[in-house]
Amino acid sequence: MRDQNFFQTKIDPYSKSGRNLFLAFALLGLILILVGAVSVLRTARDLDALAKTEGTIVALDTKGSRPHKTTVEYEADGEKYTATLEKYYFTYKVGRQLPLAYDPANPADVQLAGFGRFLSEGLWGLAGLGFLIGSAAILYLCQLRPWLRKRREAAGSGEAR
Repeated sequence: MRDQNFFQTKIDPYSKSGRNLFLAFALLGLILILVGAVSVLRTARDLDALAKTEGTIVALDTKGSRPHKTTVEYEADGEKYTATLEKYYFTYKVGRQLPLAYDPANPADVQLAGFGRFLSEGLWGLAGLGFLIGSAAILYLCQLRPWLRKRREAAGSGEAR
């Protein structure tokens, strides 16, 4: 049989658990933002070394297992190439132009350039931002709100005298 008071137990907002949860969320948020920033900067550096071109989507494979595949045609150094990218966004349609980057030494080695390339790396930073917002909420709920309530109560009792 369960203790009847188990679900009525109040957590002391000044306890170490509230502070530890805040610190864990804040630290995880900062780490994820750092990982996202490093990934975006590394991707930008890598893309600078590659040649740029435009490609046209010629086929979309959205059936079966993931990741879905996007087949593109592009021209590099005067020759036409066809490549399959393991990137797919719901906005892709056959005939759409995509910014591509390729290795000048091996034009068959192509990858997505532009905003789509940074999207997955940037998601780490967005997740980190979410954890930082969560840590601020935890700080408010577990630390600041009870402190402000006690301060108001103390100010209210001081005025009544």
